[in-house]
Amino acid sequence: ISEAKTYTYTYAVDDSQTYTVTYTAGEGGSVSPTSESDQVLSTTAITGSTATAAEGYAFDGWYKGETLLGAVEGGETLTAALAKANLNKTDADNYAATEYTAKFAKDDNGDGIPDKYQVAVTFKVENGSWNDETAEEITVYVNLYDEDGNLAEDGSGNLSEAQIPAVGEKPAEGYKVGAWDTTPDTTTAISEAKTYTYTYAVDDSQ
Repeated sequence: ISEAKTYTYTYAVDDSQTYTVTYTAGEGGSVSPTSESDQVLSTTAITGSTATAAEGYAFDGWYKGETLLGAVEGGETLTAALAKANLNKTDADNYAATEYTAKFAKDDNGDGIPDKYQVAVTFKVENGSWNDETAEEITVYVNLYDEDGNLAEDGSGNLSEAQIPAVGEKPAEGYKVGAWDTTPDTTTAISEAKTYTYTYAVDDSQ
């Protein structure tokens, strides 16, 4: 050797050193896939998992421990990006075994939203019918959201125009156009079960 020279020794990746990501389903549903593995220096093989609710249940979020990852509404798929971003690591900064859990909650009305994030609003009509000539009570459900727009048990929501029944054109004999006890609208915040009643007035001209 007649001039400066550098020799470099490089340790090779040990493919036998792996970690496993486990996807677990709580009561009321299933997940697919249920697990994935990769080399401790890599996340290439981590693709995430999708939760599917069983009949009578709705998806209620992906969790790592007690921490909710992403949104409940529309969040059935734990994306690869979200799964990779929340992986456990060792002191040596290598990836380590991690468990994610999909939770589910009762959905008795079958609309895909857990019942605990909704309140029932009931509409009644007295002395006549709705404009479609039916007279049965109508029950709709209002989703509750927090200030950040996430489903929340202690949140509030609003009726939509489509949820408010048309009324006023079908009084029973002896009655005429009446009024709501409280007029339903799309701007009033609703945070608990509520009933609106439309009552046709007596028609003294008949």
